[in-house]
Order: sequence, then C-alpha cells, then structure tokens
Amino acid sequence: MQVTCMAHTTITVSVETHQLLKKARLEGESFDAVIRRYVRPPAKTAGELLERLNQMEPLGPIDEVVEEKVQR
Repeated sequence: MQVTCMAHTTITVSVETHQLLKKARLEGESFDAVIRRYVRPPAKTAGELLERLNQMEPLGPIDEVVEEKVQR
C-alpha cells in the first residue's frame, strides 16, 4: 500500500481577499487551484509569455485600454 501525502501551509487572507477568491472559484475548484490559475512562475521565453497572455481572462475596461495601446 502506498500513501501520498501533500505538504500544506496555512495562510491568512483578509475577508475581502477571501471573497475575491470565492468569486473566482469555478464549480468544484479549491482555493489552491484558483491561486495557481493566477499565480505562476515567470515565463522562460517570450513565446511562453504570449501563450499565457492569450489564455488569460479579460480583467475589464483596463484591458481594453492596454490592448488599444499595444495595437498602435
């Protein structure tokens, strides 16, 4: 019999941050998975960075402003 145990650490977040995590969580998703979706190690190549940027969900009106400036 083999048992795999994953180490864990307890963190403290503000009530506001907890609410943001709850809103970002997909059905059946853990808070760990939400954090992993948004916090990743730095991209090693420009291609990897572009791929990640294309996969990101829009953040709202600020993205439209940034996209407009980038396309110029």
